[in-house]
Amino acid sequence: MALEQKRRVLVVTSHEEEWLNFPLVHPRFPQRIATYVGGRRIVVHSRKAAYEAIGMFRHGLLILDDCRRYLPTSQDDDVEELVISTRQKDVDLLVVCHNFEQLPPVFFTFIDYFFLFPTQGNLRRRKDYFADYDRMEAAVRQINEMGKRDPHTFKIIKNE
Repeated sequence: MALEQKRRVLVVTSHEEEWLNFPLVHPRFPQRIATYVGGRRIVVHSRKAAYEAIGMFRHGLLILDDCRRYLPTSQDDDVEELVISTRQKDVDLLVVCHNFEQLPPVFFTFIDYFFLFPTQGNLRRRKDYFADYDRMEAAVRQINEMGKRDPHTFKIIKNE
């Protein structure tokens, strides 16, 4: 959708073999993140490299794929600054993780929507971060049940 609207998209990932339909921004030339048009991906293997790439991106959709590889799962001031700065730079943020335990707690403050896929993660470990934990728990149970028939099923839940 973002690409169809001629928006910029950057996928930050730690996996060389994923997002292959997006041309690669070579990590040795991260300054190119500031100038390209369309969609790109950058493969990072450290927190420093991820933050550098994220810091250069403006005006578009930023996808942080498998964020546990380069973002801490605990409370962290650097992560809060990162999230706040993306909003100031006209960046929509999509954070991908395999369960709620891998999502840094600061993100829960800023999340507008959860895209839920079947998961085996322990939702209860992040209980205090949900505006309506009971509603989220019911949604996770429902999507996990639906996932038994179709592992690609998902549900969008507004964070309210």
